[in-house]
Amino acid sequence: MHFQQQQQQHYHTPLRHGSDPAQHITNNSEEHINNYGNNTVDTPQQLRHTSAMTVINSSQAATNNNYSDNNNNTSPVRGTTSTAETIPDELIPRTTFRLKVGLIGDAQVGKTSLMVKYVQSVFDEEYIQTLGVHHLEKRESLKYADILFVINDLGGQREFINMLPIVSEDAVAIVYLFDLTRPETLTSIKEWYRQAKGLNSKAIPLLIGTKYDLFIDMDPSYQEKMSRIGMLYAEAMNAPLIFSSTAESINVKIIFKIVVAKAFNLKLTVPEIKDLGDPILIYKNLGEKKKKN
Repeated sequence: MHFQQQQQQHYHTPLRHGSDPAQHITNNSEEHINNYGNNTVDTPQQLRHTSAMTVINSSQAATNNNYSDNNNNTSPVRGTTSTAETIPDELIPRTTFRLKVGLIGDAQVGKTSLMVKYVQSVFDEEYIQTLGVHHLEKRESLKYADILFVINDLGGQREFINMLPIVSEDAVAIVYLFDLTRPETLTSIKEWYRQAKGLNSKAIPLLIGTKYDLFIDMDPSYQEKMSRIGMLYAEAMNAPLIFSSTAESINVKIIFKIVVAKAFNLKLTVPEIKDLGDPILIYKNLGEKKKKN
């Protein structure tokens, strides 16, 4: 099954540019869910909050409501009924789930590059400032349903802070980005998080350290310090922590797979990466681990 790129809309800005391999997801019943792009993904067990995940183009067929997951919860796109009767794939009505994702952070941290890399699989080293809000969409084709990502990137200059509600409100996930080579951009996350959470307390937070390709060449002591501070921020935010590089296609696509997994209560089988000197990938929320201890 192939990715399908969708229509683009530009609010105020020109583009910057920049995709990568993703891994595997399984649902809570331990069924295997295959990769995006080449195979299929099983259907979500439940919605996180329906205001952010709008169901569009859902089946007009009444039988759509009879599909259920292994816990006998109604699922509009699973292939079994409550009586365990198998429905042929070609007879299962398709549904599109619309997931709004906001990208927030200081200027020049790589928000637009990440978005364009994921949607268009291209990267441009030339920096072009985002003026206001930049918007792109991408559709992922799953086994019984489609995911339509509606991605909004907010310009990092403070004069655009009044447009934060456009990006944050009704978003299923908010991705907070900082530049691994500029510590002050991580410090700024505190205020970005405070304001965005005030607008949308239900959104899934993700903390992304960008420009890993440049970070890895810096002094090891600096790398260790930034990595540990990043972990502390992620713990406080109860958020996954991911180090990425759009230039080198490191941990780009996995960001959006984590959004899907957390939004639909699915399990990821991707190995976490916690070793200093490697591109950190911790998606089992640090804050949740702390609460359990």
